[in-house]
Amino acid sequence: MKTEPAAHACGTFAPRYDRLGIAIAKRTYKAYLGLLSSPRWLDDFPNYAAGSTGPAAADRLLARDGRAWLPITPGHPHAERSA
Repeated sequence: MKTEPAAHACGTFAPRYDRLGIAIAKRTYKAYLGLLSSPRWLDDFPNYAAGSTGPAAADRLLARDGRAWLPITPGHPHAERSA
């Protein structure tokens, strides 16, 4: 005698579970899309020029813990830019 639920026995459980996962993913995507496209996020995002030392906010973040970025010297492989 089988003891598993009828949904498992007839194979209908997996498709329902998949639909639930898709529904959750869609709602999560919509929530994040709303957050990332908000004016506050776009205005406060610390963009910086390529090849620069980065945003000052990154320096302040590390300085709070007494840390600092290591400087990239001219001979360092990351200092060389590809054309």
